[in-house]
Amino acid sequence: MMPTENVPRDSSAPQPQLVQIKNRTVEIVRAGRGEPLVVLESGLGDSWASWRPVLAPLCGRCRVMAYSRPGYGASSEVSTPRDISTEARELHGLLHAMGEEPPYVLVGHSLGGLIVQAFAATHPDEVIGLLLVDAPHPDQIEYLNRDTSAAGTAYRLFAAGLQGVARGEHESLVAPRGGHFEGEWALYGGPTIFLCAWLRQDPGVVAYQRIRRMLALTASASYPRAELRKVFCHHYIHHERPLAVIDAVDEILARTRHSPDHLVGPSPTWQLDL
Repeated sequence: MMPTENVPRDSSAPQPQLVQIKNRTVEIVRAGRGEPLVVLESGLGDSWASWRPVLAPLCGRCRVMAYSRPGYGASSEVSTPRDISTEARELHGLLHAMGEEPPYVLVGHSLGGLIVQAFAATHPDEVIGLLLVDAPHPDQIEYLNRDTSAAGTAYRLFAAGLQGVARGEHESLVAPRGGHFEGEWALYGGPTIFLCAWLRQDPGVVAYQRIRRMLALTASASYPRAELRKVFCHHYIHHERPLAVIDAVDEILARTRHSPDHLVGPSPTWQLDL
């Protein structure tokens, strides 16, 4: 979930526009053709620009929208809480205010993965596919806060340096509610793909890697029609392995277009390389 804005600019990628929605400004990128709309939700500390490595390729395949949540990029801040359920409701309101008709394919990286899961749980009839790009388990931050290893220490130092909206979002992920959200007891039943960053073993964070993988398996297994794919890279899969994200979007679109009832099958069994 560590933020980055150091993403190389692709001159062929669509550029953002500022849109007035009620009393606030939202920075949005929309491009491409076709239905359904693919919505890209960024992680903690990131604006829409985090998606630059995959925007141009995706726009050649489908219609895509990326945006900056309140307080990021050129979007104005809001006074509403920064918890997962509130941000999911704001995304829902934004799409409808812009006249974007459902259904949507929702793609979320890191914290954004929790936001789109909350959206899909509360509005399943408006979602036709779900892609989670190294999204955390709702309890992952709590594990890190209690972790006494180097990984836990490093994360707490990172969290202590957060400011503004990013700090508020991070604080919403801690006890008592953590990263849990409304509708979690009835998770989305459509096609769902989890992309899990499979880091090389580092002697300093082996325990944390083991926990992350177990949490990823737990999260994916809770969805009735989900698949988990391990990707050999770090947290920003869409930067290091953009084709993994593009291929997953392609697969969800192909399956929904050809046979909406023939979706991603039950969660497969796979080995945790611990």
